[in-house]
Amino acid sequence: MNQTTRLAYGTMEILDLRHFSSADLRPLIDDETRTWSRLLSWDYSGSAEMILRYVDAKILPGYAAIDRGRIFGYAFFVYEGNKGVIGDLFVASNNGSRLPSRREVESRLLVHVIETLQQSPGIHRVEAQLLAHESGLVSRPFLEQGFQRYPRLFMVQRLDRHLPNSAALPKHIRIRPWGEEDYQPAAA
Repeated sequence: MNQTTRLAYGTMEILDLRHFSSADLRPLIDDETRTWSRLLSWDYSGSAEMILRYVDAKILPGYAAIDRGRIFGYAFFVYEGNKGVIGDLFVASNNGSRLPSRREVESRLLVHVIETLQQSPGIHRVEAQLLAHESGLVSRPFLEQGFQRYPRLFMVQRLDRHLPNSAALPKHIRIRPWGEEDYQPAAA
């Protein structure tokens, strides 16, 4: 699948993510990492490095939005048995006025991903939890393809103040930082 959009001052292409290296994607991923930190107070650097390794290994299926050789948006997905999971969607906010709007580029990337998953043999279910997007903001491509939308809640608790009556954890429960080794067991 290759889609080229001719514009008055240039060309935007949607290309297979596996055509690119981590060096090509790094500026966009760094921008995304800052966005996750700003919007969600989330350190996305571990996930970002894993994505870049998978891109270099050419094992991450997805699409990139390209303008004059620069990646300014991407989406990827993974296969989990008979399920396709859309792992991420990100488009830089400062694309310039000569390109389609950020929302339009997100929509085009999602359409490519959704169509690919729908045409993948053995895939009977498609899921997406695009946490860096306000709930419902990117739902149009899904709804147009007949998907159902289930609202989610993202809750935040300030941890810089004392919580009254906080109970001690039972001895069999341990809280530790999330690590890369947790991705696979959590996906199962």
